[in-house]
Amino acid sequence: MAVHIFIDLENLVKSLERYIVAPSEFFDKLDVFIRNMFPMRESIYMRAYASWGLHSTIVNYLHMKGVDVVYAYAAKRGENKAVKNLADMKIAVDVFDSLMEHPEVDTYVLVTGDLDFLPLVFLLKKYGKKVVIISDEMALAGPLASASDLVFTYKDVDPDIKSILQIQEQVDMTSLIEVTLKLAYMAEEMGYQLSPSILKELLALHFGSFQEREWGFPNFKAFVDMLERHGYVEFTDRAKMLLRLTPLGKETAGAPYIPEEDYQLAKQLCEKDHLKGGKLIAKLRKLSGKQGIKGGKAYWAYIVKMAGCDVEEGEESDETSEEADKKF
Repeated sequence: MAVHIFIDLENLVKSLERYIVAPSEFFDKLDVFIRNMFPMRESIYMRAYASWGLHSTIVNYLHMKGVDVVYAYAAKRGENKAVKNLADMKIAVDVFDSLMEHPEVDTYVLVTGDLDFLPLVFLLKKYGKKVVIISDEMALAGPLASASDLVFTYKDVDPDIKSILQIQEQVDMTSLIEVTLKLAYMAEEMGYQLSPSILKELLALHFGSFQEREWGFPNFKAFVDMLERHGYVEFTDRAKMLLRLTPLGKETAGAPYIPEEDYQLAKQLCEKDHLKGGKLIAKLRKLSGKQGIKGGKAYWAYIVKMAGCDVEEGEESDETSEEADKKF
């Protein structure tokens, strides 16, 4: 006997946004789960439905995994430009075709929780077929679950899967936001044009490393989107991904971040070695030996300024930090 699996890819990808897992990573576990469920079946055929433009990355991955991917036309409609595709209708038509053309198929697996598939489940049951539903528990329609023979949730597929809400409830989100805004404030004081990549590099400098998944975000864009929704940052150029702090963001930050260890080093060299301005900046850069933001002149110029060791009025200020570099 055979099993046919039909995957509503839009439904799957959208519901996975609630979890800290990449769609390709989850699909690998889904594939193993289904094959373990039907170890004695002679044939397992898997087909997924998606708008290729909307889900191009996962579509390419499914092709490589041997999944038959079917294009489902999608268009943005209405004032809110909501995306609507024809995947549901296409799945229904193809399941009926399978029902008529392949009597050897005794089990149908629908990877969706959409209530629209209820009439299809009734049809399959009428013809004596076994129906299995795999869906996110939060997106599973009750009548669809009741009408099916077996129902599995994402937690059944991947016992280790964690939702965004689960993780965010376990971390100190208030502290993360405050540190992030202080770092953004520091970047602007340094003269940097703020961007997600700059922000992430600064967070990595502060924490030693920064993995947004550990804080309950599937990617860094989701973290930046959260800051924007709360009114802490705004895009000055969305196409180039350029940001700035809003007045609320600066008010919440209170003051720009000051890296304590580097601040103390600058103070020490300033007071004990009597270095200031460009000479001090050059010395600090040489001692740091870092690349990226921490290796740049702007970073150390900011630290020197915060330490009160930048060149004062009346002192020699023509020498650049690059010229001073050569003396050390």
